[in-house]
Amino acid sequence: MAYGKGKGKAKSKAKTGYKKRAPMRRNNNVTDIRENYHRETLKGYIDDSTAAGATQCRVNMACGPAGVSGVGNFPNWAALAAKYDEYRVIYASVTTVIGTAEKPVFSLIERDGVEITTTDQMNKNPQRQLHIIDGDNKKVMRAWKPSTSSDYDFQPTSNVAAGNAKAHIKLLQDGLTAGVQKCQSALCIVCEFRGLNNSLN
Repeated sequence: MAYGKGKGKAKSKAKTGYKKRAPMRRNNNVTDIRENYHRETLKGYIDDSTAAGATQCRVNMACGPAGVSGVGNFPNWAALAAKYDEYRVIYASVTTVIGTAEKPVFSLIERDGVEITTTDQMNKNPQRQLHIIDGDNKKVMRAWKPSTSSDYDFQPTSNVAAGNAKAHIKLLQDGLTAGVQKCQSALCIVCEFRGLNNSLN
């Protein structure tokens, strides 16, 4: 009996003498899942009711702080860029309210920032989407998320040019009656920041 108890205790010690280490989770799309970063949602708005005589609703949004070329879309960006060294964009979207249903709306998400200005350009791209606008549904929403590992790379907060964006959301409604209200767009980007600016310490 004593021998049996002793053997049992020896087994117990052997079991409790080692701790199993939990396996590390892997995600090839994320640089380091354990790193510290700060996440912010930035929102902006543009009124694309262009000058009298214009016959288009056209949006070309860089999926980054540049937003729509020539427009300061995200008022909070400057403060965040001054506080942090690096950023990456993990989500971007455009929700556009169309002013008139007289023509269909086309949209496209591409890597390059070349602006599309004609319906023919849209129709030549097999990735474009067609949106039929009616009285009950005048909103068009397109969103982008990273799809490759390089999309998750951080870059300096000084790199804000549209050409540095990982993708561009493009929207076009062409052939409209001159002088009618065209469209308004709500923009959104979700950014992750890291590295506090040393000059603020």
